[in-house]
Amino acid sequence: MFLAWASLLLLCSSAQAAVSGDSTISADIGGKPLVITTTERLSGAIGSLTWNGKEFIDSADHGRELQSASSFDGHGECFNPTEAGSRDDGAGTGHTSVLTALRASGDRLLTQTQMAFWLLPGETGACPAGGTARNEGPLSGHVLTKSVTIGYRNMPHVIEYLVDFHVPEPHASAQFEALTGYMPPEFSSFWAFDPATGGAAPISGFTGEQGLPVIFSAGASHAMGIYSPGASYGVFGSEWLGAPVVKWNAVFRRAATPAGDYSMRCFVIVGSLADVKASTLKLHRYLHPSAAGSSASATNAGAAPLSGQTGAAGTAGSSSGSASAAAAQGTAAGQTGVAAAVPAGAQGAGAASGTSSGSTQSGQTTGASPGTTGAAVPAGAQTGQTAPAGWTQTGGTSQTSPFLSLGAPEPGEGAPADGEAEVPGTGDCALVEENCGGVYRDFDRKIELIELKMSLCTKWESSDKSMVQVLDQNCFNTWMAELNRLRGERDDLSRDCQARRENCVTGP
Repeated sequence: MFLAWASLLLLCSSAQAAVSGDSTISADIGGKPLVITTTERLSGAIGSLTWNGKEFIDSADHGRELQSASSFDGHGECFNPTEAGSRDDGAGTGHTSVLTALRASGDRLLTQTQMAFWLLPGETGACPAGGTARNEGPLSGHVLTKSVTIGYRNMPHVIEYLVDFHVPEPHASAQFEALTGYMPPEFSSFWAFDPATGGAAPISGFTGEQGLPVIFSAGASHAMGIYSPGASYGVFGSEWLGAPVVKWNAVFRRAATPAGDYSMRCFVIVGSLADVKASTLKLHRYLHPSAAGSSASATNAGAAPLSGQTGAAGTAGSSSGSASAAAAQGTAAGQTGVAAAVPAGAQGAGAASGTSSGSTQSGQTTGASPGTTGAAVPAGAQTGQTAPAGWTQTGGTSQTSPFLSLGAPEPGEGAPADGEAEVPGTGDCALVEENCGGVYRDFDRKIELIELKMSLCTKWESSDKSMVQVLDQNCFNTWMAELNRLRGERDDLSRDCQARRENCVTGP
C-alpha cells in the first residue's frame, strides 16, 4: 500500500509543472444545464458559471472570479494570498499563482493552487496598516485546496464548496475570505435570508458585512446565494466598488493563527430567485433540523430588511484605491468576526479583537484586523503541507479532527432534507436510504479531498548542489491517519445504516 502511494506521489510531483487549469463540470439543474469552468489563465479558479443562458461570474481580471483569498496581521492587500493570481496579472492570459493539481469529472471538481500575493513587492494598495506589500516575492507559500460538487443531498440547486487554506507561517491574526463571487452588474437586487423566519427580504442601501446569508438576483429568472455556517457575509454594489461589477463574500476571522490548515464549508445556491430562496431554506433546515418546524415559508419576505448601513463589521474601501479603507464602526447582526479554526491543543478560538477594515482594489476585496504586524515571507516558502489544525464548528466547539465540521446529521431518525420531521420510532425506509446515501457521499468527498492532499505531500531538499522534490513523510503520515479515521467512521456508519434498514417501516 505504501509503495503504491509513494509511486503515485512521485508521479504527481514530476507532473506538477504540466497541470492544466482548463476544465469543465456540469449537471442538469431544473431541466437546464449548469456549467462551471476553470481556465489555465486563472490557475484553476472558477472563471465561469452559467445556467439557463446567463453568465454569473464577471472574471474581468484575476480578482473577479468565484474564488478564495486570505489576508493577515491587518495588512489587507499588502499581505493577501489570492487563488486566481495577482493584481499585476490584470486582464491578461498570464498568471502568477501555480496550479499543482486538478481533477474534474462529471459534477465534481478538485484543485490545489499555490496562491500568488495580490501585490508585488514594493507595490501599494489598500493596506489598513499602511506601507507597501510585505511579501518579498510574487508567489506565496500559501496553498488553497478546494472541492466543488454540483448538487447536495437531493438539493440540485445547491453547490457544495469545501476549501482548505494551508498557512505556512504563524500570524497574529487572519481573515479568510472562504469564498467570494464577483458577478455582472445586472445582479443588482440583493436579499438577506433570515434563518429565524425562513424569509428573504430585500437589502436596500447596504454596503459591508452582516450576519445573514445573502442572495443576488437579476430579476426573477436568475439568482445566486451564499450560505456558509459560521461566516459573516459581505454585500458590495457596483457604485461602491467603482466598477461595473457586484460582489458577495463569506468571511471567517481569527486572532492568533499558528501555521497549519484551516478549512471551511460553503454552499453556493443557483437558479431562479424562487429556486434560490426555497433551496436556501431547505438547506438551512437540513443543516439545522431543530429549525424545521419553526421557520416560515421560503417565499415569505419576513426577514428584517437591511438599509442605509455602510462598512459594517469587516470590509470597506474603494475599487479605485482613491478612498482610504474605512474602519467598521460596530457590527451588524452581532458579527464581531468569526474564528475559523482552532489549532490542535488550543483552548478555544478567539475572533479578531476590535474593529476591522479592508478594501477593494481592482475588484479584489480583502480585510483584516488592524494594529498587528507580521514578518515578511520569502517567495515560494514552504509549499509542502503540514499537520491539519483542528476546526471550530458553528457554536465554537473545538475539534481535533479537521473534517468533523464537514460532517452531516445522523442518517435515519432526524430531519430529512425537506425539513419534515419523521414520526419518532417509525424510521421511514425511504428517508433512511436517502439520508444514509447522502452521508456516504459526504464521506467519499472528504476522503477524495484528503487523498488529493496526500498525493501532494512533497518538499524540496538539497541534493548534489541542486534542489529535488521528495516525499514529505510527516505530511503523508498525518493525512494517512486522518484518512484511516474517516474510513473507520464510514464503516461505523455502514453498520448503523444496516441496523436502521432492518428496523425501518416501508410505506405509510
